Amino acid sequence: MSARPQPRTPLRQSTGQRSGRLPTHPDDVLKRLARSPQHPTILPSVEQQKRRKPPANPYTIGLWVLFALIGVVGIVPWLVPNRPSIKIEGLTDNASLQPNQMLSQVVKITTTPASAAAKVRITVDGIAVEPKRTEGQATLVLGALPEGKHSIKVSAGSRMLYRGPVDQRLSFTVDGTPPAATATLANQPTSLEDDVTISGTSEVGATVTVNGRNAAVAADGTYSITFPRAPIGALQIRSTDAAGNIGTALMPGVSGKLMPPTRGVHVSAAAWAYEPLRTGVLDLIDAGKINTVQLDIKDEDGRIGHRTQVPLANQIEASDNLYDLADAV
Repeated sequence: MSARPQPRTPLRQSTGQRSGRLPTHPDDVLKRLARSPQHPTILPSVEQQKRRKPPANPYTIGLWVLFALIGVVGIVPWLVPNRPSIKIEGLTDNASLQPNQMLSQVVKITTTPASAAAKVRITVDGIAVEPKRTEGQATLVLGALPEGKHSIKVSAGSRMLYRGPVDQRLSFTVDGTPPAATATLANQPTSLEDDVTISGTSEVGATVTVNGRNAAVAADGTYSITFPRAPIGALQIRSTDAAGNIGTALMPGVSGKLMPPTRGVHVSAAAWAYEPLRTGVLDLIDAGKINTVQLDIKDEDGRIGHRTQVPLANQIEASDNLYDLADAV
């Protein structure tokens, strides 16, 4: 059985209209009118109108020109080759120096390229100074300056539009005053075996030692140090600031206040050897009236009161052998 033939679709006459669009579409109607002899004045065609570009907006052009100028001004100064660099030696930023150090303090300035050193400009506290210039370097002795904060500025190169010359600045302090320090007893020890904490204040940035031991210093200048037991004698506080100035202070010792009071008697060797006198001394100890016995070891004439094992003392018969030292102790 043969296949049933499909009906043929009649060819569509070309009318210039787009596929899938009704013949009454305004664009197609205008195209037909433009080609019609009865309407020769319909010009230009719709396709030509679509291809026509709108006139340039002068404000838009001005903005693009402005952006271009900003880009040139912002980028070109940073592309200038061979801008000099500066290196300062002999002085660091925020340094502290004593007045006598300033008399010999040499600041050495090196530039790259070396030719820039011939035109380098230096000011100290805003006042222009003239350095000694050599090939690639400029040196300057700061000399006597009053105590306080100071600044030095080094400039090289020239201004390019808004970009100024290359600058480097340093700040420093001239300080010839020793730092003051205070000290107080931070705790209340009750015996020689208790630990003792000393606290106080010093100049900000200074280091502090108490009897030669380093104390912990906080950012505000307060310090503290703890001894495992009460130090003997007065306490010496030594404070050293950033410029090397040294201040000292003394604090009364605390060991004397912690020692028990001494109540004692002095006994000669002969008296200790005499039993009635020795018994009386021991009775005073038992009664709590004394806590110390000062017993002669050697008399004013050089005679030794106890039994000694020193050969020379026995040879010259300088030992009286009045008591046994170990038994007495």
